[in-house]
Amino acid sequence: MDSVVGQKWRYCVSRDSSLCSYKLLHPIAQAKLQDETSSIKVRTLQIADDLAATIVPELALMSTLSNEERKAEAIKFINRKLSLLDLQLTEETVSAKVEKSVSRI
Repeated sequence: MDSVVGQKWRYCVSRDSSLCSYKLLHPIAQAKLQDETSSIKVRTLQIADDLAATIVPELALMSTLSNEERKAEAIKFINRKLSLLDLQLTEETVSAKVEKSVSRI
């Protein structure tokens, strides 16, 4: 990345400074945004794990529900809690988190 910035800097020495600043700072800003997005995704997955670990044992006590109904309720619970935090995961991912928690019981 240093060589790319160096090349852009040499190009910008004689050009418009605002355009040069953008060309120099844009890759750095994009990398920072990518890092932030990745950390948010990792944290969302951790929260989903914690929620699944909380709800699955509680649903296991409800003998009136079938296994599929318990799983559906757990998925709904996790999705509701994530949406309250303004986060979201695909239903497949949440389902996998529930299955992982079921296997731990």
